[in-house]
Amino acid sequence: MHFPNKINPWFVFWALAFANFLSSFDMFFANVALPTIANDYNLAISRAAWIPLAGTLTIGALLLPTGSLSDLLGRKRMQLIAIVLMFVGSLIAAMAPTPLIFIISRILSGAGIAIIHTQNISILAAVFPDTERGKAIGSTIAVASVGFLISPLAGGYLINFIGWQSAYWIIASLTIPAFISTILIMKESQVSTRKIGKKLNFDWIGALLIALGISLAVITLNESNDQGWLSPIILLMIMGSFFCIVAFIFWELNNHHPLFEFQHFANKLFTYSLIVRFFSFFGYGAAFFILPFYIQDVKEYGADIVGIVLFTAPVGMGMGSFISGRIKGKRIPFILLGVTLAAIANILFVFALWMDVNPLIFAGINLIAGLGFGIWLTPLWEVAMASTDKSSFSLAAAIQNLVRNTSQLFSIAAGTAIITSIMIAKGAIGDLTEIANDPTGNTARSFVLGAQIVFGLSAFFAIGTMFATILVRKS
Repeated sequence: MHFPNKINPWFVFWALAFANFLSSFDMFFANVALPTIANDYNLAISRAAWIPLAGTLTIGALLLPTGSLSDLLGRKRMQLIAIVLMFVGSLIAAMAPTPLIFIISRILSGAGIAIIHTQNISILAAVFPDTERGKAIGSTIAVASVGFLISPLAGGYLINFIGWQSAYWIIASLTIPAFISTILIMKESQVSTRKIGKKLNFDWIGALLIALGISLAVITLNESNDQGWLSPIILLMIMGSFFCIVAFIFWELNNHHPLFEFQHFANKLFTYSLIVRFFSFFGYGAAFFILPFYIQDVKEYGADIVGIVLFTAPVGMGMGSFISGRIKGKRIPFILLGVTLAAIANILFVFALWMDVNPLIFAGINLIAGLGFGIWLTPLWEVAMASTDKSSFSLAAAIQNLVRNTSQLFSIAAGTAIITSIMIAKGAIGDLTEIANDPTGNTARSFVLGAQIVFGLSAFFAIGTMFATILVRKS
């Protein structure tokens, strides 16, 4: 295919793929290494949850601002900033002497990942024609799945034989060729629109309000069990979150240059894509937070077994996205198939925990979950971007990713709150380190019961998205 005066879009794809791979590896490795990192820093489960939450919370808070800035400042420029942030964050993580320093490193890397995730889809949508966009999006999801795929296998080996810090040294070193390839391959005029270079009418107030609103809501969920729902600090954060979100809505509706265009909700398919994304990612996020603790702390297997169990999800995701990205004109049916598989997987998780099966059975269930994820994600991205103007691709992608990250944030926070509440209600301490010290097995049993409730809730949400998809298909 010939593109006069432009770099071949597939060259741009591979430049993006390098950074996309690194961000996926970084995000997934934190889940594999979480029990080991928590033990090294002597953290309870409610405190360990802050390790994935710090990065995910940063991503969620910055998606809309960075999406808007990318459309205004230039997507290549923002991509380079993102890679630098990942480089610095990984270096700090590799040398972090305390959990606080490590969490700060996750915040820096999270900021870079927020930009990369927004840029990845928006740049692909900008440089590829409509006829090849689905293939490009499916391929980039497959690349992300390779990062997810390698992370548990390589991560389990690194954790057991070298140390989890080595993974962050590797990530930092690989950001250097990612930076160079972005400079050499991408052209700002090709990946961005004519809006760049104009007056920067960025909505700083809106960015601050939405970041505070989301952050306070998630912190409230995560800290409620330790502080108590009626404690002054929790009540204050609830009121603060509610005020920020309401203020954000009013501000955006009356702002001439809003961060978020509420007119997006007027498009039925765009709104539908947000609903599916939120409820589907809730279940997907729960699995990757719960299973490492269950396998390593409850079942007392090593990090290598955690890696094997988590390995199959990205295998399924890569297969599903590769297939769905190459079949044209079947968006809604494929979304329905994908969310149906997600519902089945979450139901199987509940029964597997109840029956106390071999941990390797979870690998098979994860394969089903990953396959469903890959099948619905590619056509859902196509639906979302097809209903968006090219000049707002970065912002539209940011909105989609914001919903995804908000769902994952609430998945981790709500999952932690549910499991900790069940453990306390059953007379156990909400700390997984107590499992080995509890000869009655009550701590382990209460954790498993809480995990079953979380997966049951995820299955309920997946079934709800199935019905929503059926209604959209008939309309």
